[in-house]
Amino acid sequence: MDGDGGLEPLLDALERDREEISERHVRRARAEIPNFAGVPIEEHRRDSTAAVVLLVGMRRAGIGSLPAEARKGLLELGERRARQGVPLEDMLRSWRMGVEEAMGYATEIAPDLGMDSGTVFGFFQQAFDVVDETMVEIARGHRTDAHPDQDRRDALVRGLLMGELPAEEINAGCVVYGLDPLARYTAFRARAPLDRSTTELDEIFGLVPAPGHRIGLAIAFERELIGFTGGEIPRGRLDLVAVGPAVPAVDLAVSHTAAGRVLAAAETFGLAGVQDLAGAGLHAAVIEDVELGQALGEALIEPVREQAAGEEILHTVAAWMAAGMRVEPAAERLFIHPNTVRYRLRRYEELTGADLAVTDEAFRVWWAVNRDIATRP
Repeated sequence: MDGDGGLEPLLDALERDREEISERHVRRARAEIPNFAGVPIEEHRRDSTAAVVLLVGMRRAGIGSLPAEARKGLLELGERRARQGVPLEDMLRSWRMGVEEAMGYATEIAPDLGMDSGTVFGFFQQAFDVVDETMVEIARGHRTDAHPDQDRRDALVRGLLMGELPAEEINAGCVVYGLDPLARYTAFRARAPLDRSTTELDEIFGLVPAPGHRIGLAIAFERELIGFTGGEIPRGRLDLVAVGPAVPAVDLAVSHTAAGRVLAAAETFGLAGVQDLAGAGLHAAVIEDVELGQALGEALIEPVREQAAGEEILHTVAAWMAAGMRVEPAAERLFIHPNTVRYRLRRYEELTGADLAVTDEAFRVWWAVNRDIATRP
């Protein structure tokens, strides 16, 4: 490494102060290039620091061309930035900013190192040649990602709904899509054909109520359409959509889990439309509270099922409850005479000891009957 002995103090200083240089670079890039808002700041700092280490390391080793491992890392960096929504031109602009900040810092400390600005400038002129080479690898990686926006959207929605993202990444991801990370959102889940475009999903769930205004995101994931919204789910677009409670973005995993309970209950009991915990919550509890369900089943279902006409009686009780505990509508549903309904209800009371005229007992019967429906083979 002939002639580099005089650069050792500079190389030592750059390596020692790499985090300060990185901080200058990151602060400037995020201030001047809005698209970096989607990059977590700690990741941004880490990548910037790595660039300083690469530059110094190559000069110390007397390497004029990027080593294979560095090329691989830059390729991956380009792919990552594409997924995070940073256009190639912005990424290359930031990369040069990093060298400029390092050069500016080196010029500031040169007098203390006993170096003149000409020596510093000469070193960084050679560094720009390396930068040109790194840009080629970054550009290759950036182009490798054929669907950067969709990948970024998928990662953000999955991460939010599965509770896998730190708060910083949640904030950055929301900013990319113009969403308020401090607002409250409801998670939603639906079964539907998965070959839906992003535009179709936006329309189905009402996620873009006005041009330039987005209130949520949706993706296809594991045989479901999942997402979150800050508004109301349009009715009539899908047979069934389950929604969770409204929560801050950082708590969307809780809402997603609740929506899953609602979806399972709604499918089991044949509910349709937009369903939430207020409408389907009791049905969900019927499925989930196994011990209570078994106890009620033993008292209010098994004594009836043991009878020859037990299934007809249970079916009539279920239809009567579904008809608002009214005899005539239940008879119409079952295509039988109202007196037959009355007889079967009385027979049910005789077999179980339940009094269907008492609200508390009627509710226990409702629970038992619905659990029986849910657990029936």
